[in-house]
Amino acid sequence: MTNELHELFAVIRDEEQAATTAHVKHRIDAMVNQDDGPIRSRIFAGCIVIAGAELVSELYNPDEAAKQLRRLADRIEAGQAVKH
Repeated sequence: MTNELHELFAVIRDEEQAATTAHVKHRIDAMVNQDDGPIRSRIFAGCIVIAGAELVSELYNPDEAAKQLRRLADRIEAGQAVKH
């Protein structure tokens, strides 16, 4: 694969991550001020994690999805911010 193609894929990946982050933040911000906002935002965040794991499993394999979830759990337990 050429360098230009790698750069294109990197740009697409960055744009997808930014769009997803903005969408998720917007959805949670909209939920937070509702009476049931805290539970709605937790359910929504859980759904995002599950959908992401299913996507990784489908694109790569179940072992890769499990590895990504373990890394996320390790970072959460260590009190580190999740990097996008």
